[in-house]
Amino acid sequence: MNQISIPASKVAELLAISERHVRKLNSEGRIPRPINLGRCVRWNVAELHRWQAAGAPNRELWEDMQSSDLNQSLNDRRDARYP
Repeated sequence: MNQISIPASKVAELLAISERHVRKLNSEGRIPRPINLGRCVRWNVAELHRWQAAGAPNRELWEDMQSSDLNQSLNDRRDARYP
């Protein structure tokens, strides 16, 4: 079964770094924002892959990029609906 979200230990495996380094990158805002499910901290796997493909920007830039992509997508849908 493919997982949608993964814990820090699996993020570490995905990025080939230590779990401690994952937590450090998270606290420094250098990886995508995790999802908090109660006390469980998880990362979206698809987002991590997109983030890596984008060159692994810091969180602030990554979130700006995601917001820009969302706005462009909404504009494209609006333009397609009302030519």
